[in-house]
Amino acid sequence: MSVSWLSRMLAVAAKDELVLAQAKKNKLTIYGARAIQKRLGFLSRPTYDYDVSARHPQREARLLEKQLDRIAQGDLFFSRPSEFHKGTHKVIYAGWDNKRETKDDVGIADFSRTGKICSQAIDGVRYACLSAVEKDKRKALSSKEFAFRHKKDAEDLERIKIYKRTFGYRRRR
Repeated sequence: MSVSWLSRMLAVAAKDELVLAQAKKNKLTIYGARAIQKRLGFLSRPTYDYDVSARHPQREARLLEKQLDRIAQGDLFFSRPSEFHKGTHKVIYAGWDNKRETKDDVGIADFSRTGKICSQAIDGVRYACLSAVEKDKRKALSSKEFAFRHKKDAEDLERIKIYKRTFGYRRRR
C-alpha cells in the first residue's frame, strides 16, 4: 500500500504535538535543547528532535512510533536502540525513500532513562530546569568523551548566560 504524500506530511507536521501530548499524559520530562528552547525562546539555537526522560524508554518510543504511523496511515516511522548511548531508544522518520537506516532518515525523539531531573511544568509539560541543563552542559564540556559536542554545549552555555544577564534570571523555589 502506498502512503499518500498528504498523510505523510500530516504525520511529520503532527510530531511535535504528539511528543508533547505523550510527555504531558505520561508525566515525562523533556530535557536538552528543547528545554533550553522553551525557556530562552528566540535566544536558543534551533533544534529538531526531542530528548525525553522516561522510566521505560523502549515502551515510550514504541508508543510514539505507533501513534505517528497511525496518523501517516503507513509504516513511515521506526524505533531502535541508540548505537552510542546504552538505554536510549530513538524514534526515527524513514524519510521520502521509506527505507530504514538511510541518509534521509530524521530523528524525532530520543527516550532515555536519566534518573531524577529537576523539572518545572510549563503548559502541563515537564521541562528540565535551567540549572540542571547548565550542570549537564558543563559536565559534557569537561569530558573528553563528548568532544564532538563541545561547540554546541559551549554555545548553549553562552546563550543561557546572555539570557540570565538580560532578563535578570532568578532561580525559582
